[in-house]
Amino acid sequence: MAVEGVRLLDIARELDVSMFTVSKWAKRFALFGVKSLSDAPHSGAERRHGDDKIAEIIELTTTTSPPDGSTHWSTNSMARVAKVSPATAGRIWRTFGLKPHMVESFTISNDPEFMREGQGRSRGLHQPT
Repeated sequence: MAVEGVRLLDIARELDVSMFTVSKWAKRFALFGVKSLSDAPHSGAERRHGDDKIAEIIELTTTTSPPDGSTHWSTNSMARVAKVSPATAGRIWRTFGLKPHMVESFTISNDPEFMREGQGRSRGLHQPT
């Protein structure tokens, strides 16, 4: 797109990414060509929790209530039960669009495809660009 004269800002808006990301892509392309645009190794820590732990948290969130009798899960109550940090529980909820703490009543999902549909999303956890 940039080669065709499209401004980097317009590219960022169309692809819903930051200007920093588009600028990084353009620099890589200019220096190393199209092969440089494949996914490079990411900086930062490796994922600490695999798909099984993510699935467990999603299943707990969508099919159970907190053991303390609360009306909905909080990141702290989920973290205690799932044995993860509250930040991890919150990050997983955000990734999968779960907001049990923001509704008056939370409907438990009976959809057997719910976990399968979201599995591709978990790859982005802990993977900064």
